Amino acid sequence: MTYKGYSLVGDLDTNDFWKEYMERMAQKEKLRKQIEADLELNKQLFAAYLKHSYAIRSLSQNHQKLSNNVTNQFDGKAKTALTNRFDDNIMKAYLLTANFENFLKQFSTGE
Repeated sequence: MTYKGYSLVGDLDTNDFWKEYMERMAQKEKLRKQIEADLELNKQLFAAYLKHSYAIRSLSQNHQKLSNNVTNQFDGKAKTALTNRFDDNIMKAYLLTANFENFLKQFSTGE
């Protein structure tokens, strides 16, 4: 005797349901793994791009050269203002360097 809404073990409708359910779960798992693999690849490509496009050090070196030229060629308030501005920019570049290097470390450590 069975209750309405319940099926017996071995009922074809129940077997089809479980078969479809298992197929959907397998497809979801395959999709999840593919997305994870794609994200990991994109993460590695992005990290490589950042490492190769990183040019803050040369910028700070150029600022240092310009600051030295201004110091040697000018005098007065203009010289003071320009050298202060260059010094501020150099400090900002060093801070950017440190922040960027920490950002890149996150990619290499997997955090």
